[in-house]
Amino acid sequence: MTAKRTAVVVAVVLLLAAVAWRVWPRSDASDLPAAPPPTVVGVTKVVRGPIAETTTLSGTLQAASRVEITNQLPSRVTVVPVRDGVHVSAGQLLVQLDARDIESGVARAAAGVQARRAQLDKARIGKTLAAELAESRVARARGGREAAAATARQAELGVGMTRSQADADLATARAGRQAAHANLAQAEHALALEKQQADADVTAAEAGLRAATADVDRATHGAEAGNEAARADVDRARAGVTAAEAALARAKAGARPEDIDAAEAQVEQARIGRDRAKQEVDDLQFLHDRGGVAGADLEGARTQLAIAEQQLRAAHAQLRKARAGATAEELAAAQAQVDEARAGLRAAEAGLKREQVAAAEVAAAQAQQARAAGGLEAAKQARGERVALAGERVKAARGALEQAEAGVAAAEAGRGRTAVRQAESAAARANVASAAAGVTEAELGRGEQATLAADIRAAEAAVAESEAQYREAIAALDRARIVSPVDGVVAQLAAHVGDSVLPGMPLVTVETTRAAELVALATAEQRARLLPGQRAAVRVTDGAQPLGGSVREVAKVAEADGRTFKVFIVVSGDNLAPGLYGTAEVTVSSDPQALLVPVTALQDAASGAPFVFVSKGGKAVRTPVTLGLRGERSAQVVVGLTEGQEVVSDGAGGLFDGAAIEARPAVAVGGS
Repeated sequence: MTAKRTAVVVAVVLLLAAVAWRVWPRSDASDLPAAPPPTVVGVTKVVRGPIAETTTLSGTLQAASRVEITNQLPSRVTVVPVRDGVHVSAGQLLVQLDARDIESGVARAAAGVQARRAQLDKARIGKTLAAELAESRVARARGGREAAAATARQAELGVGMTRSQADADLATARAGRQAAHANLAQAEHALALEKQQADADVTAAEAGLRAATADVDRATHGAEAGNEAARADVDRARAGVTAAEAALARAKAGARPEDIDAAEAQVEQARIGRDRAKQEVDDLQFLHDRGGVAGADLEGARTQLAIAEQQLRAAHAQLRKARAGATAEELAAAQAQVDEARAGLRAAEAGLKREQVAAAEVAAAQAQQARAAGGLEAAKQARGERVALAGERVKAARGALEQAEAGVAAAEAGRGRTAVRQAESAAARANVASAAAGVTEAELGRGEQATLAADIRAAEAAVAESEAQYREAIAALDRARIVSPVDGVVAQLAAHVGDSVLPGMPLVTVETTRAAELVALATAEQRARLLPGQRAAVRVTDGAQPLGGSVREVAKVAEADGRTFKVFIVVSGDNLAPGLYGTAEVTVSSDPQALLVPVTALQDAASGAPFVFVSKGGKAVRTPVTLGLRGERSAQVVVGLTEGQEVVSDGAGGLFDGAAIEARPAVAVGGS
């Protein structure tokens, strides 16, 4: 019964399988969906070429007939070789500022460069000397080890041997003599290197002495300038006393309308003087904090500020008196102003004591000069000692050579001696062990080369730093010489010999008619990339060819809105009417050999992770890039691509990494 039931079940299963085979839909490879066709894209080769990055400014034209030249350094006018109305050429000297401190700084920077270069030469010679000495020691130690090993072998073989051992001893002695000759040559070479390094030390000490002498000159010039400033303060204080006494006299006599006008003018003049004196104190305090001026100059400026404030109070009191008429209280106040002015005179006269401070600075500089001279003498003495020590080593090497010669003679005479060969063998084995230890120690000396190389790199960095300071000092010296930027006529001369000038003060105005000037406004971000002398393409009217131009000046102080800065661009062209609107494309950065791709190839260019698709084997390969300069049509790739690769420049919007593509013929990138 069970077997029959099982047979029925099997039959049903087979029947269902047959029905399913006929009914179930079958498929083959032809029924599968076809792969999508590759995306047709345009590709461009990555090439090298020029690219320039620009920033756009807009503004209005103004006549460039007047070029106002302002000061850049807090200084004093020493020479004014021009006058109002004279013709000047571009580059001609207009005003010469006091450059004694700057010249001292140039001399000090030059001495620093020379001293740092001497230190670099010393480090290089020291490295060479150490390397040669290390190699020499290794060679000598290995020679000694080989000689000791040879001696040991001879001693071991010499126990019980006859004349043949003596012959071997003679050969060993002769080898020792040859090694002694080599040691003498090494010692003489070391003597020559010691002389070179000692001479380098003396040169460095001489450079230090010259730098200290330059410091003495700077301190002396500073003392002289401080004394002159103190005397000028006394003269101004005396003038204040005279003015206060005159004001007291006018208060007693009563005021006239013209006196009131004069008093108001005196108040305005005193206020301007007080503001200038305060600005000078702030500027000198900034420079003094960074070591730019002496303390005596700062104290003199503070005294001058106190005097200017006293003069302003006196002028206010005089104006009040002139307007209201003198009263008993005002007469007393006028008398008090006289007393204050006299007190200011006493303070100015007390300021003459700062000569003592300047004298102390001169004495300190002279002490440093004396120490530098002592260092030079010490270097010269050390040179003699080191050369003498190297000479002693040469003598010792010569003595060793004489001993080796004696050893050869002894070996020749001792061919018949064999009695103490066993003791000599033991001693020779000990010598081999000692010589091997000497080789290890000599080879360890080679490790000092890395430290000496680091010293040389540090000395090279110090030389570069000193040379940068020297270039900065030369640039400051150039700024003390105010020259005309254009051909023209001196229209207004505001600088006179003996005037104290601060940064931003107008010195000379020159008229010229050769060009116009575009006055534009720049944001703080744009201003950070703008520099005088940068080229610009200026368009005054739509559709016209751009005119050549260059940035003349970038304002240091923001406009009233606190966000924009004026930029003055000289425009080359004729008949440019003032008031016209214009735009300027200023080239702020460029690279003549940049690695370029079209901007159409960039994906997510505005994000922090831009990328491109590289065409490789019929696939689009997503490749991150780091961008540099960006032009209108091209962008610079700093990291991520190499020259000659093909990137998708047309049709990259719908691609993904690994997408199948059909590339069009490559087109080279041109322009920026």
